[in-house]
Amino acid sequence: MTTCDVVISVQQKTGETLWYRLAGIIYFGDNHFVACIIRKDGQVWFYDGIGTGWNLIYEGSVQSNQLDLLSVSAKSACCAIYKPHHFGLIGI
Repeated sequence: MTTCDVVISVQQKTGETLWYRLAGIIYFGDNHFVACIIRKDGQVWFYDGIGTGWNLIYEGSVQSNQLDLLSVSAKSACCAIYKPHHFGLIGI
C-alpha cells in the first residue's frame, strides 16, 4: 500500500457517489499480523493479540494528521478496510 485515505468516494454508473470511511487497517511483518481499528469518531486503536492480549492501545486521532497509517510497530499496512460513510457521523 502506498496511501491510506481516511474517506474515499466511488462513482456509480448511475451517477450516484458512495462514500466510505476507513474502519481498520491490517499490518504484516515478521510473520505476524496486527491491526488498527478506526472508530466513527476518528479514534485509532492498536491491537496485537500476542503483544497486548485482549487490550487495545489508543494511538491517537485521524483528525490530528499526526499518525502514520502505513506502518505500525515495524509492520507495513497490507489491507485497508472501509465501510459506508454517512456524513455528520465523523469529524473529518
